[in-house]
Amino acid sequence: MKLFILAMIVGIGTGGLYAMLSTGLVIAYKGSGIINFGHTAIGMYGAYTYDEIKHTGHLKLPLVDFIPDWMPKHLRNIPVSIKVAGEKGGSTVLAVILALLMTALIGLMAHFLVFRPLRNASAL
Repeated sequence: MKLFILAMIVGIGTGGLYAMLSTGLVIAYKGSGIINFGHTAIGMYGAYTYDEIKHTGHLKLPLVDFIPDWMPKHLRNIPVSIKVAGEKGGSTVLAVILALLMTALIGLMAHFLVFRPLRNASAL
């Protein structure tokens, strides 16, 4: 019986997560008219950001370091990681706040750079 109750609790949590993700997908579709299949990827980036800050104290930015390592140090100035906490990681509150901000930033960038121009584009 204990195992059954535990399975119900875990199932309710998983179902709630699916409900939140699907509601966000519907809201994004109703707002922009475009189906955003990257919706869960943006949410997952927030989860990875939280985990990285919590365990290492680094805020990983969604940038690619395309400058090769053989370039002089002063020319390699594209930040891909920012140290926000000590070696043992950051606090839970800091990690949650920064993860939500990064997720909101990526969502806004996707909306203004991708989905808003697609609103008036042809079907092709």
